[in-house]
Amino acid sequence: MKDKPVLLPVGGSFEIEYVNTEGIQSRRVIDVRKFVANLSDGYVQAFCHERKMVRTFKYQSIMGLVDLETGEVVEPSLFRRRLQERYEEAPERQMDFFIREMKPIVDVLVYIAYCDGRYAPSEQRYIAQWLTDKSEMGDDFLAYSLGVMKSWAVPDSMDFSFAIRAINQRFPEWREAVLEYARGVAKADRKVTAEETDHLAKLERLFGI
Repeated sequence: MKDKPVLLPVGGSFEIEYVNTEGIQSRRVIDVRKFVANLSDGYVQAFCHERKMVRTFKYQSIMGLVDLETGEVVEPSLFRRRLQERYEEAPERQMDFFIREMKPIVDVLVYIAYCDGRYAPSEQRYIAQWLTDKSEMGDDFLAYSLGVMKSWAVPDSMDFSFAIRAINQRFPEWREAVLEYARGVAKADRKVTAEETDHLAKLERLFGI
């Protein structure tokens, strides 16, 4: 089974020689937004100056590459490595590490938000604000955190139960705070539904509070 692409945020302006699916070669200036980090046959998502829109460019279709920030000619086969090195130096990486560490808590909050069948923008923003505050990365990262929350895979009931167990084992001192955050998520859209009330009660019971 093929691995799913892992998209990571990164910046950088490049000039590329690109061959499209019809075999037509062109030269483009692109501003990279995200790149697939784990697949050699992956791609970058980048703003194309010629088309004036964000497009996808496959690594294997890039025949020539110049880093416009340094003027360096880069071997196309090394493009993914170059972007990975840039990501390693970016502050977004620190936020990604924090979010991964907090995954059980985020799963609980997202599940509470979505258990009524609707993941409201106000709920997404509430969770993103929590991540930004707890990471101590500063409000400049709120938009980034919000982007992560918009694309977060919605957990199912098994994920919810697993996340609760993980919090009990790894973050027992956070249980009361997580319950309070979950209540805040439920209230974020100004309407606490019966589904949210039921799952908040389950969360409180399994936390032993």
